[in-house]
Amino acid sequence: MRLLLFAFLLLGRSLGAGSATGQALAPLVLTGAVRDGQTQRPVPYASVSLLHTTVGTVSNGEGAFRLQVAGHAADTVLVQALGYAAQKQALSATLLANPPVFSLQPQAMELAPVRVTGPSPTALLNQAVRQTRADMASPLLLKTYYREFVTRDGVYTKFADALIDYYLEANPRQPEHPTVQAQVLQSRVGESPAHGGGLLTALLPKPLDVTMAGDYYNILQSSPFLDSTAFYFYTYRLQVLVADAETNEATGYVITCTPRTRAERHLRQATVYIDPTTLHIRRIESEVPVALQPYNYSVRAGVVSANVTTFYKRLEYREVHGRVYPAFVRMERGWQVVALAKAPTQYNFSSELVVTDLGANPAPIPHAQRYAGPLFRRGTRYEYPYWLESNAVAATKAEERAIQELSK
Repeated sequence: MRLLLFAFLLLGRSLGAGSATGQALAPLVLTGAVRDGQTQRPVPYASVSLLHTTVGTVSNGEGAFRLQVAGHAADTVLVQALGYAAQKQALSATLLANPPVFSLQPQAMELAPVRVTGPSPTALLNQAVRQTRADMASPLLLKTYYREFVTRDGVYTKFADALIDYYLEANPRQPEHPTVQAQVLQSRVGESPAHGGGLLTALLPKPLDVTMAGDYYNILQSSPFLDSTAFYFYTYRLQVLVADAETNEATGYVITCTPRTRAERHLRQATVYIDPTTLHIRRIESEVPVALQPYNYSVRAGVVSANVTTFYKRLEYREVHGRVYPAFVRMERGWQVVALAKAPTQYNFSSELVVTDLGANPAPIPHAQRYAGPLFRRGTRYEYPYWLESNAVAATKAEERAIQELSK
């Protein structure tokens, strides 16, 4: 009996060790890269997701991505980027063991044929805005990872990131003012002593408010080119993404918006991608053209002046069960500051937010736990890299070095 019991104990330990080892070795994260199939250059901010889930992420500025796939062994990886044909590949042990490089092929963009019965670009855009608004999920709890940087003359001077919950709820009476509540769960911050200060810091606008990303639950937020009352100030061009030259089947509409005025509110040029089946807006990219940057926002305080040099915004919307939600936001802003007779100083702010999961049973965030304002005010020096535990945007090599340096 003792020998039999001893044998069972050994077997149990052996099975337990094998199971633990199996769990430790089981790859639960898919890492890889996305590149242009023709030039082999990285494709930044490509969407990488599991086809039948809400699980997804985006590639970083170097085209690298990291996707949690635990519990979805039978699913399919979908890689998409504006201007490229989408690529699908079944999730497998081989794919997980060997980091794949997805080579996306540039997709033909042809001008839509002019037809009397066909929609004009503005009519299609207006319809897409209405349809997207109507199908926005509400209420909604977004589990997100948020990161922001500040550079001064190309050198990183500030860094902060956090795990943030966003509670979003539509307001039928005032669609332009949805409810946006943010709760910072964990955060960290690093800052260089030579970041500046005094009048310069006070003069610079504060664009990195954590609630700004949630504000884009309203797709018209800071996007006058989507507002029908501002259509006069832009030139619109409709294009069609064509998947197959033989069938000529449209896989998406692309509308480019070019400003016709130097008015500050209408300086941005934009590209809007629309799903041809649902008419949901999938992606929006906007920026101030170089030729119009001198007419950008500026502020002056005595002998010190700050002029906006760049502004870039990228939004992505995903769909789950026919409902749309904001899944990725990236913003970049640049200011050139001139003080006295000194050489101009270039400040650049960048931030990105990616939805890592959708919260169950969304409910308003208790008032005492809500937060609004720059993340720098809320950060600690906790050094754990949050993107290793969620479908966040991986840091680039330069960002990783900056994080390590600023954390000191």
